[in-house]
Amino acid sequence: MIVDTEKENICVNKIVQEKTENAVIEGDSIVPDVKPDVISVIKTCGNVCIYKKEIMDGKVRIDGSIDTYVMYITESETGMVRGLNTSIDFTHTIEMDRCTNDMNLELCCDLKSIDTKVLNGRKINIKANVEFSARVYQNKDEQVIKEIVGVTGIQKQNKILQINSLVGRGNTKINCKDNIAINENDKFAEILQANCYVLNKEFKTSYNKILVKAESVVKIMYLTEENTINNVEANIPVMGFIDIPNVSEDNMCDIQYNLKNMLIKPQSTDEHSIGIELEFDVDGSAYTTKDIEIVEDLYNPNYDIKYTTKKLETISDKNKCKQSVYLDEAINMLDTGCENIYNVEVTPTITNVNTINEKLIYEGEVNVNIIFQTNNVTGIDTKNVIIPFNAEIPIGKMNDNSKVNTSVEVKNKQENLNNGNMELKMELELLADTYKPVNLELIDSLEMEEYEDKSKYGMSIYFVKKGDTLWKIAKRFRTTVDEIVSANNIEDPNRINVGEQLFIPKTNSNKREKLA
Repeated sequence: MIVDTEKENICVNKIVQEKTENAVIEGDSIVPDVKPDVISVIKTCGNVCIYKKEIMDGKVRIDGSIDTYVMYITESETGMVRGLNTSIDFTHTIEMDRCTNDMNLELCCDLKSIDTKVLNGRKINIKANVEFSARVYQNKDEQVIKEIVGVTGIQKQNKILQINSLVGRGNTKINCKDNIAINENDKFAEILQANCYVLNKEFKTSYNKILVKAESVVKIMYLTEENTINNVEANIPVMGFIDIPNVSEDNMCDIQYNLKNMLIKPQSTDEHSIGIELEFDVDGSAYTTKDIEIVEDLYNPNYDIKYTTKKLETISDKNKCKQSVYLDEAINMLDTGCENIYNVEVTPTITNVNTINEKLIYEGEVNVNIIFQTNNVTGIDTKNVIIPFNAEIPIGKMNDNSKVNTSVEVKNKQENLNNGNMELKMELELLADTYKPVNLELIDSLEMEEYEDKSKYGMSIYFVKKGDTLWKIAKRFRTTVDEIVSANNIEDPNRINVGEQLFIPKTNSNKREKLA
């Protein structure tokens, strides 16, 4: 007969597949007729904008663009430095054979480097090396047996398991804008460099919503009509709500920001400002830590039990940690003829991560690119310096199955030129997201058939072997743990010794309890 069970519903979040790959996004740019020829490129910067991301059967497709700013040398009589803004559209596909179009995607895009080659005075080639990290999830409602209904005499071995159950997922679009004031004496000519970063990410949960807050830092280097180079910087608040029903203050959240569009437009001469419009695509997931009781094993002394099982894949021990690293470096600029610092761009990279004694041990480096005024013919030059760093984050216990996703951001940066040396102070923030995949085989349905006991003995003698437990012995002899404990006056049921003699009585339930 089929046995009735009481089941508990849980929403599990299964990580189906993760993949990180690099792609070279390439395009040519033609110099407009109103701009002078390109002799050589000083520096190219860019921002990755993602218009659309979607999961298809067996792959992930990403549509976007690289918004680039090229700062170059010319032979113009009115000034030797000019800027060129161009956008390179791309479609990139990541092959992920286990994903289907009903799953969820978490995507991170990181612009690692840009190389620019002058093809001729009116044409340049741009190659951007972008790292795409895709993580595909499957959210699924599962039922776990909580109780067996209407049957007496069943012996169960239960286990309490703590998992991270998904509360829900959501998305929001955030538009933000601002005007950056420039020096009122400057007559704006054109933008030379523009970078956008998202820092100080925070969230707060309340009223079925996640409030997401961050700062978008936009740094602009511009040229004036007097051929001077200046910098401005704006910190633009990014704030919005992600609707997720039943989210609470105790939930842990994953928030992912992707820049979708970026528009930088100089205002009229009288306004002395530069207009900035940004659009962000923000994904959010909320998790709760949930204890579930699962039936690991069961039997009935008087009935044969047949059961089917199903596999459950989810995650547990999810945790987020962060740690600040402070660097103070003196960079020698004496041999460069440096007279003034125009811009310092720092790009941190994690090169290696190890886990030792419940700590993540980081090795990394910071690529420092300095654009400065010099006394050479062009009046401008660049210098690159690599600064290594080491750091660690305490993360608690992990095992061989634990997974770690790490990232690093620049929180603060200050530079000061003094007596031919540039002192560079910066704060890096290391972020670690850890979790453990959990693979379970759960009892799904039960059937019972009456068992006919042909044994004539009321008591058996058994000598404990290696690997035995009272549960295993009781199940083998179709009795109960309690009856073995009682017959042998055992004080600690969790401790029996190899070679120990045990009396195994027939269970009292052999008087034939009937199925309810």
